[in-house]
Amino acid sequence: MIRSALKKENRSKSRNTNNHPLDRNRVILESVCSPNSDFIDASYVKGIRYRFITTQMPMPNTVADFWDMVFYNQPTVIIMLNDDDRRNKSCAQYWLDSGVAIFGSFSVTTVSVSENEGLIEREMQVTRNNSKARHVVKQYQFLQWPNEAEQQANRARQLVNLMTKVQETLERSREGFPVLVHCMNGVGRTGVFCSTLECIAQVNEEGAVDVFHVVKMLRSERMHFVQTEEEYSLIYELIKEYLRDHEYEQPFPEVSPNDHTYTYADSPLAPGSGESEHVYAQLQEGAPDKGVYTPLKTEK
Repeated sequence: MIRSALKKENRSKSRNTNNHPLDRNRVILESVCSPNSDFIDASYVKGIRYRFITTQMPMPNTVADFWDMVFYNQPTVIIMLNDDDRRNKSCAQYWLDSGVAIFGSFSVTTVSVSENEGLIEREMQVTRNNSKARHVVKQYQFLQWPNEAEQQANRARQLVNLMTKVQETLERSREGFPVLVHCMNGVGRTGVFCSTLECIAQVNEEGAVDVFHVVKMLRSERMHFVQTEEEYSLIYELIKEYLRDHEYEQPFPEVSPNDHTYTYADSPLAPGSGESEHVYAQLQEGAPDKGVYTPLKTEK
């Protein structure tokens, strides 16, 4: 399943040795920057609503490959979720704050830069040398990822605001894989971002969300997507923040943990209605109203 990543000439192109792109949906480089290899540690990840390219933060020996991938796949946006740690020798900054940078066969120009509320927005133009062909892409660098559980509630709003920006961009994007997302290893924070974006789209379309199914589906496209319990929990926190921000949340009746009530919230059999504390009910066959429940047994 991951044969290409394990070839001797490709092992130095992955930061981690325990997660790699699957052969069936890995990104294949068009103009091979590295001799004898079309490999980059990146995957095409297809959700139901969005399509992503997911990858690791470029390494010094893979920056040219990264821009090869951008130039030929032409994503509309690049989402950078890892911390910008200049002391980490395994990371390579793939742009210059001003002017033109040369990476292999590609020239990259930073056209504009702006910063607001923990988010840096850059517009970049990549050109292949000796060619007039070029591609303009917007990069969002998120600066305040919640590393600790207690930071999730405070920083969720900023991350949701970024997702809203991306959603608006995607509505105007062409078909293909318009979003390139990367973090340090291409699976942890990247998995949270892609999964949450899919979940929010499901909320908007269906008025409901199945987080488990979405994460499971995306993990079949890239192994180890969403790595920890804390990251899985963060997806829920982000969805809740989105619901609050868009006034989706509705009040629910208080239900005791000891109650086993299978009725609608507005049913006369709901907790606190004066009926029995424990009500067992089943769906009445042939009832004229969908979801009409009738009591089978009442425990005094």
